[in-house]
Amino acid sequence: MKRIDLLLIIIFLFILINNTSASTRTEEMKPSPNYIVILVHGIGADKNEMAGDWGNLKEYFEKPKSSGGLGLYGYVYNYSFSDPLQSSITSAHELGDKDNDLYWIGRALKDFKQWYASAKGYKSLYDIPQSEIPNKYVIIAHSMGGPSFYASLRTAKLIELARPNPYQSTSG
Repeated sequence: MKRIDLLLIIIFLFILINNTSASTRTEEMKPSPNYIVILVHGIGADKNEMAGDWGNLKEYFEKPKSSGGLGLYGYVYNYSFSDPLQSSITSAHELGDKDNDLYWIGRALKDFKQWYASAKGYKSLYDIPQSEIPNKYVIIAHSMGGPSFYASLRTAKLIELARPNPYQSTSG
């Protein structure tokens, strides 16, 4: 069953990265890799779960295409929750709460910039042109990592809705 799940994830990612429709997009599409991929493990596990029974998923994504991988080295990240048995809501804050020091999306972006600057010879992270930094994410979650990520999306949306709009008129 786990091998079928892995196959479905790989097919989904392949379709997502390689199959774009220019007629439905108004923004410029870059060839992949144009995304940062974040692997989210399930409850009671750690980042090494993605290298468990179904093979090393991160290694497969990073392996060069010529060696049978996807060639996404430097674009794939995985981390461990501070407590692998914590609730999905607590995990959601680590995934998507910008005010949390453990913010996975922010960590992945920072790690990407550090790798990219080193790989391309930039002296500073600030020297990297914005056009070269991915601003889209692919999240691949296993087991309870899925509800945690979904909760992080819902929490971020609720926070955004609760923020006062500075341009909204308050006069009667």
